Amino acid sequence: MEQHQNTGITWFQFNILKNFDGLITHGIFTRKGGVSQGPFATLNAGPTVGDDPVALTENYTCIRATLPGHPRLVSAIPAQYTDIIEVTAESLDDKETLALILPRHVDGLLTRVSNIGLSWASCKKSNLKESPVQNY
Repeated sequence: MEQHQNTGITWFQFNILKNFDGLITHGIFTRKGGVSQGPFATLNAGPTVGDDPVALTENYTCIRATLPGHPRLVSAIPAQYTDIIEVTAESLDDKETLALILPRHVDGLLTRVSNIGLSWASCKKSNLKESPVQNY
């Protein structure tokens, strides 16, 4: 894993995915470098934990600016189910939103749409065995 520092943000990339440069942009972020306060300090990107919406927007802006290509972020509400949803072009109708939070409780996201950053934060182990993929 390779560590990076951009404008105070610490993040990582898997070496094996570097073989897919131009096809897959990825980043694993730490909590360093954002603007959230208190228990959410500092680079919180979790929309369901009660953080200040203004701080979340700034954190999403920082994450987008850090990643190559500056992808739009898409997330969902983490849950302990076995559902995985596919993010399609049709689900991205609001082009102005920095980070689209899908109103679904799911265990995973996938997409075939270019320049989309799938954002995910969960500290619980998921069971993806026999998980059906659903379009959203």
